Amino acid sequence: MNSPKKPPQSRVVDKPASNAWQGNAARPKAAAVAKARAAARAKKAEPWEVTPESLACLDAVRSLLTALNNAYVSTNQIQKLILDIPVLAARCMRRVGSKQVPTAETLAPALTSMGNMGLENELLGLLEDMTTCRADLLEAEAAAAAEEADPAG
Repeated sequence: MNSPKKPPQSRVVDKPASNAWQGNAARPKAAAVAKARAAARAKKAEPWEVTPESLACLDAVRSLLTALNNAYVSTNQIQKLILDIPVLAARCMRRVGSKQVPTAETLAPALTSMGNMGLENELLGLLEDMTTCRADLLEAEAAAAAEEADPAG
């Protein structure tokens, strides 16, 4: 006779859901910021990626925007201003597919190849990334201040 197989008796019974997640739910932003900082330290940022150190270039970005509004500014002046913003210079080189370090000699052909619209797109992307980076820094500072003020949570 063929009898149906019985399931093994040592079968695991479903366990109730864990409540461990509730401990982190109180401080999701602080945990996310800490995780992001750890990830940022673990990998070295590419030259075209915005880091908190890149925010020091905001005055140079303002100067570039002012120069771009001037109809009489020369290409060489714009090129020099772009070289003052290492992240933007690296993005311009990357946009044209070059892996060279941005210098006056290598950036000129890249800017010619990109054109005004390409430079505008790269600059807008850079400004967006810098804004996001600044907001993340402010959020992390606020979370750290909140933790110091109320460590019991």
